[in-house]
Amino acid sequence: MNANIDPKLIKKQYKNPSNLNIRRNLQERFSTNKYGWYRWVFDHFNFPPNCKILELGSGLGLLWLENEKRIQKGWDITLTDFSREMLDRTKQDLEKINHDFKFKVVDIQNIPYPYEEFDIVIANHMLYLVPDIEKALAETARVIKPKGIMIASTNGSGYMKELEDLLEKSKLPVHRGYNKYTFSLDNGRVFLAKHFSKVEVFRYEDTLLITEAEPLVAHILSTNEGLNKKLIKEVDSYFKEYFAEHQKLLVSKDIGLFIAQK
Repeated sequence: MNANIDPKLIKKQYKNPSNLNIRRNLQERFSTNKYGWYRWVFDHFNFPPNCKILELGSGLGLLWLENEKRIQKGWDITLTDFSREMLDRTKQDLEKINHDFKFKVVDIQNIPYPYEEFDIVIANHMLYLVPDIEKALAETARVIKPKGIMIASTNGSGYMKELEDLLEKSKLPVHRGYNKYTFSLDNGRVFLAKHFSKVEVFRYEDTLLITEAEPLVAHILSTNEGLNKKLIKEVDSYFKEYFAEHQKLLVSKDIGLFIAQK
């Protein structure tokens, strides 16, 4: 059990798409790798024409929205999230795609499917939010068929390091810890090797070249619950002054994925 993760705070943070959309805006506007994260993830989907796929913590459904034409008809895809509100919004957004997706509210720590139900399980940037990572991975492995695979994306210890350092220097009373993860590119292989016979890691080369204060401030505030107006003004003023002086901030991404075979 990870004592550093507050389940109530996580549920509040990811109850609906608003915080994710703010963070998505920063990533899309200032990423230097224009190939696209979701396109790159999909490049690793060497799936058979007919298979059962489970996505845990599907969030905004961007993996499928941004790869619409690459989805094969024979794929039986179930999208899940712990938030009913998040899932309902994703279901609405995916209605424009000509594919029969299934949707279900699921807690990864207690997956409500039988043993060896799926060929592939996908967990994109969500395992580090799970209070009990060991239980979550045991449950995930349980529902994967023999020789099936898990695809798990996450961040590494270098993720947003420059922003982390800047916040440390600023002494602003806001949440930091952008590069401190229970499940990361640095330790994920150890966790996965307990349940899978083969684990590979792939890294996506990217940085953020941020040139405006407003979207960065919005990103920072989206990770901080309950800041009063005075503190919000402090954060806003600090970064406006920073960009007035420096014009830009180059931030490391350090992201990638694991492919684990059962």
